[in-house]
Amino acid sequence: MTESDLIEHAQREDTRHWAAHQRPISAETLRKTLRIGTARSRMLVSIIRGERSARQDRSLAMVGQSERR
Repeated sequence: MTESDLIEHAQREDTRHWAAHQRPISAETLRKTLRIGTARSRMLVSIIRGERSARQDRSLAMVGQSERR
């Protein structure tokens, strides 16, 4: 499995976890689900949360732009 495949898999698991529990997946849950090591699961959680934050920032910026018009 490539690193990009692993990130996509982690994102899917995070989406499922969010739908079920209304919170992001923990590194420990991701570690168990994907059967990977602690360091790798923490790295993936960091990537997932960074991407989510960037998407939210872009969405907020777009809302701000539309309100100015």
